Amino acid sequence: MLVADARFAAEITQRPPVLLTHGGIDEVLPAACLPAAEAALKTARVPVESHLFPGLGHGIDEETLRHDLRFLDRCFPRGS
Repeated sequence: MLVADARFAAEITQRPPVLLTHGGIDEVLPAACLPAAEAALKTARVPVESHLFPGLGHGIDEETLRHDLRFLDRCFPRGS
């Protein structure tokens, strides 16, 4: 969950690429937190990707890890 107020976009000083992942059946944070966080980051001009995993609760599974690693490979190619 991204906690940001009206000052967030004006005060942010770095904008690294961000990947947001969320479980569709998360019992701790509602899935509605994902689009809210994505919108706040986009408003702050942060490059952001998001992915909702429909059958995932509050946790990280193998599919999420594979997705995360692909994102890292795109952002930080090996050998660069």
